[in-house]
Amino acid sequence: MNWGRAKTILILFFLLLNLCLGGILIYMNQTEASLSDEVIRNTIQLLEQNNISFTEHSIVPKQKFPNQNVILSTLKIPDEKSTELWLGKGYAELEKDSLSHHYVYVNGGKHLTIEKTRIHFTHDKTLVPLPLVTPKEIQSYLEERLKQFGFQQNEYYFKKLWFENGLYQGIIAPYADDVRVIGVELTVAADSDSIVYLSGNWFTDNGKELLADDGMLDITAVMANLIYLDKEPPIVLEEIYCGAYVSKEYLNNKTVTAVPAYVFVARDGREFYFDARSGERIG
Repeated sequence: MNWGRAKTILILFFLLLNLCLGGILIYMNQTEASLSDEVIRNTIQLLEQNNISFTEHSIVPKQKFPNQNVILSTLKIPDEKSTELWLGKGYAELEKDSLSHHYVYVNGGKHLTIEKTRIHFTHDKTLVPLPLVTPKEIQSYLEERLKQFGFQQNEYYFKKLWFENGLYQGIIAPYADDVRVIGVELTVAADSDSIVYLSGNWFTDNGKELLADDGMLDITAVMANLIYLDKEPPIVLEEIYCGAYVSKEYLNNKTVTAVPAYVFVARDGREFYFDARSGERIG
C-alpha cells in the first residue's frame, strides 16, 4: 500500500471537510443574524391588513440588531475653552455651584445657564433675518453654526428642521458611535450672524455594554404591536431603525444608560418607540 499517497488523500479529505464545516458555520451565523424574507413578508401583510402601510417594503431591516446598552455622559462644560466658544472672551461668571452643577455666565447680550445636564443659551440682539430656503440648506447652515460651538457633524443628527420669523431652526439629538440616541435633544435657532438660541439636555458617547443577543426581540415581533395602536392609524411608515432610548426621569443624571429601542417613523412625522427587549411602547 502506498502510505504516502494515502496520507495525501486523507489530508485533502480533512481539508475539504473543514472547508465544508466552515461554510456551514458561516451560513448558520448569517441566518441567525438576519430575518427571513418570509417572516418579514408575513408581518408586512399583517400590518397592511390593519391600515398600516409602508412607503417601501425595503425599509424593514433584515439584519438583527445587537443587544447593547449605550453609556452617555453629560457635556463637559463649563471649562474656559468651551465657554469661550459659546460666549466669547471676557465673559463673566455670575453664579457657580459645582456641587449641584449650576452655573450662570454672561457676556453682553449672551447668556448661558447650566443646570445639572440642562443647557440654556440665548443671545439678545437685533435679529438679522434669513431668507426662506430648503430644509437641506437650513441644515447645512446650522451645521456650520454649531461647529463654532464645538459640535462636530458626526456627533449628532437632526430630528426636525424649520423656518420661522426669519430664523433657521432645528432639533438635534446625539449619536453614540453610529446609534441614534432618543430622548436627548437640543433646540437651536440662528439668524444670519450667529446662533441666538440653544436649549435642552445633552450627552456624549462614553462606550457600550454588550449583552447576550437572546435578550433582544426580533423587530418583526415588535412591529406586530403596531396593530394595537387603535387610535393612531392610518399610519404610513417611511423609516424603521434601532436607537438608544433615554427616559426623561434620568435626564438630570451626569451619566445615563440608554437602552435599545425600535423606532417606527411615519410619513407625517409621528414616531413610535418600543422597548427592543420587552416590546412595550415607551416615550
